[in-house]
Amino acid sequence: HCRARGLFSRLIGDDRLLATAHAGRLVCRVPATIAGLAEVPGFIPRPLPFEPGGVIDLNVRLVPQAEMARFQEEIREPVAGCPVPRVDLAERNAATALPAVMARLSIAPFL
Repeated sequence: HCRARGLFSRLIGDDRLLATAHAGRLVCRVPATIAGLAEVPGFIPRPLPFEPGGVIDLNVRLVPQAEMARFQEEIREPVAGCPVPRVDLAERNAATALPAVMARLSIAPFL
């Protein structure tokens, strides 16, 4: 999806990252034991292209649909001492997650 818009995105880690602060930014790295693997429900972890680490611009928290607020305020949550914008999205709902993340990161068509 991002490649079609001239943007770069890549998996860093599926469900666990090692977070550190570096020059006021949140940097996350994938543990070697799960590098390049993503869990697909009902299957064993599958290999995917990945980056070993990167700067994190948005914390996406997956929550049960019942806990979703209809409208969310701008939230910055500290992770490893760095305040990072956070958005809550309904877990297991990719159809609504992608437009929400694009809007939060100001990616076209949400500029």
